[in-house]
Amino acid sequence: SSASCRVSNTEIYDNAGEGAAVSAKHATFDSCKIFRNTVGVSVSGTSAVKVSKCRISDNVTYGLIIGADASGTYTDNVVCANEIGVRIEGNATPSFTRNKVEDNRSDGAQCVDRSSGMLSLNAIKQNGGSGIMFDDSCSTQAHKNEIENNKLDGVVICGKSRPTLIANRIRANVQNGIVCADQSRAMVHANKISQSVGGVVLNTDAGGNF
Repeated sequence: SSASCRVSNTEIYDNAGEGAAVSAKHATFDSCKIFRNTVGVSVSGTSAVKVSKCRISDNVTYGLIIGADASGTYTDNVVCANEIGVRIEGNATPSFTRNKVEDNRSDGAQCVDRSSGMLSLNAIKQNGGSGIMFDDSCSTQAHKNEIENNKLDGVVICGKSRPTLIANRIRANVQNGIVCADQSRAMVHANKISQSVGGVVLNTDAGGNF
């Protein structure tokens, strides 16, 4: 059987690489502070890690990268003051719920490659880039998130991505609420989009069901 580990109430900081690099099938991080590393937490392989009530902050590049065939649950964390808050890539299928993704210097969350999974009930606010970027061929679902006061767009949907956005509140982002570009196809239902320059902007070959 593969290794498993539980890490709780631990401070992980000032490391030259990742604060935590997880490829084990089963691992748990609970109530940790992970800060001032190059990457906060990197999850790969087929890991089904559980990360809860952690503060992942002030890392040089990414707060959290979930890639390869990883899944796992990420709940009640604060991901702040990193370059990019969260990146979901590869074929990853995480469940990312009730987190605060705030005050990152670039995007709050990036969903790329062929990743999917669920972003629900998160507060994605005051990031220096866009709140969420969906790119490549991802098919992530985003339900009931608060995406507010980001410095660029609330949500960017580009590449050939096929996200589903349901019942999100997308408010007071500096540029637009939702931008659809390239050959993306989005399903956007029952969202509230307000107080930006443009509400929904469809560019080039983009399409969607609104």
